[in-house]
Amino acid sequence: MRAPVTLWLVLLLTIAGLSACNKKATKKASGPAAGLVASVSKAARGWLPKDRDGSRFVVDTAKAYDKETVFELLNGGADALIDAGLQTLIHVRIKDRSGKFTACEIQVGDYTTAAKAKAMLFREKPRKAHPVKVGDGGYALAGTVIFVKGRHLVSVGVQPMGKVKYAPAAEIARQVANTPGARW
Repeated sequence: MRAPVTLWLVLLLTIAGLSACNKKATKKASGPAAGLVASVSKAARGWLPKDRDGSRFVVDTAKAYDKETVFELLNGGADALIDAGLQTLIHVRIKDRSGKFTACEIQVGDYTTAAKAKAMLFREKPRKAHPVKVGDGGYALAGTVIFVKGRHLVSVGVQPMGKVKYAPAAEIARQVANTPGARW
């Protein structure tokens, strides 16, 4: 009686193992950022600004969202972005462990066309922002840089915190625009 129970247990574990391997392969091949960067966390580490004044910038969070999961990140407004052509959204939060600079949020939206990304740029740019030469063109205003690069809309924004210095949003934006291996 013991042999059949052991055989069934081995068979069950083998099937479970094969199922888990198949799910892993599927997730890696079809992840939300698969068409943008090879690894969201690796790309985000390349976006860290140079340390200055004793700062120690690190990636706090880095995640990619698709049209079905973007609602986890955005509390309202996700439907409008999807209607405007959003396919994927990469969200990264950078912080300074020394506390000398503010945290910084980076969002890279992959739209269906460059024209749709550019239309979103004009819709989302801050009022009174001035033009900046980053990517294929963008705008900046007090700790915020928003620009397009191909069919991608990139937003870099710092979070004001009292008298803490703003993180260098323009430097971070240039590094995002020049991400090695990115498909933009």
